[in-house]
Amino acid sequence: MLFYFVTPSYAIPSREEPLLEASTFSLKLGQIAGLMGPSGVGKSTFLKIVSGVDPLGKALVTTPDNRQIPCQEAGFGYIPQTPLLLPWKTVKQNVSLALRKKSDRETVVEKALDGLGLLPFKNLYPHEISLGMASRVAFARELVRGAKVIFMDEPFASWDPRLKSQAIHDLSDLVHRLNMCVLFATHSGYEAMTLAQDIFVLKGRPATLEKLSTLEKDQDWNPPLSDIFFLT
Repeated sequence: MLFYFVTPSYAIPSREEPLLEASTFSLKLGQIAGLMGPSGVGKSTFLKIVSGVDPLGKALVTTPDNRQIPCQEAGFGYIPQTPLLLPWKTVKQNVSLALRKKSDRETVVEKALDGLGLLPFKNLYPHEISLGMASRVAFARELVRGAKVIFMDEPFASWDPRLKSQAIHDLSDLVHRLNMCVLFATHSGYEAMTLAQDIFVLKGRPATLEKLSTLEKDQDWNPPLSDIFFLT
């Protein structure tokens, strides 16, 4: 089941030429895709556009049930490089904000926290947890909100290297288990080749989106794909 995205060219008002060319691409439920490209090429802007956070991007998505709607109406999740948590609320309270119904809030929130290894820290405040944990809290918030597609901007940049491998494994397991899909921006060839089934690249001025490769189930990356390390 696929989500098909269409984005028009995008220009920043202060610039004479567009930052991003028009693009089309698809994301598949149950899979993870990586977005790479040099610093300043527009990866963060692209994620804001396709997630619907920036409605001026006017991106459209065709959902698996064949409805074409603006991305800002699709209920997608977006997690920036620095998770936006309310400092005066606990981990559990930050996640609870995403739920409109109060009747099942306790069960739903605690289940999401438990699945991400956050339940023992539910009563801590953002300043009492690491940035890596804060990223997981933000992810839990999108889960309880019911997002099937989540866009993440360099989600592992703040993770301790010793924990990154486990974090990547956990995210992959979660996406497959819940039949979601994730597109994440990264500068790390290791993250892209370890986690992503599809790798997209933004390059040029204005930036164009290209699909670098697709990894089929149980297939290893081909050696030529090592050139993605030059994009870091």
